[in-house]
Amino acid sequence: MGHLGGDGAARARRFGFTTTAEGVEGLLALPEFAEIGIVLDATSAEAHRHSAALLQPLGKRPVTSPAAG
Repeated sequence: MGHLGGDGAARARRFGFTTTAEGVEGLLALPEFAEIGIVLDATSAEAHRHSAALLQPLGKRPVTSPAAG
C-alpha cells in the first residue's frame, strides 16, 4: 500500500482532488474514475510505464512526476 500522508497528497485533497495510494489499479476502481481528466503519477519510472499502459487505452494520459524518495 502507498503512503498518502505526504504534503503533496494532503494539498491535493484540500483542493478537492481525488488521491489514492493503491496505484493505478486503485484509481481504476474508484467510482469517479470516468470523470478524472488528468492523472498525476508520482511514482517510479517503472511504475510510470505500467500506469501508462493501463491508462492510455482508456483515453487517459498520465502526467508523471518522480516519487519523493
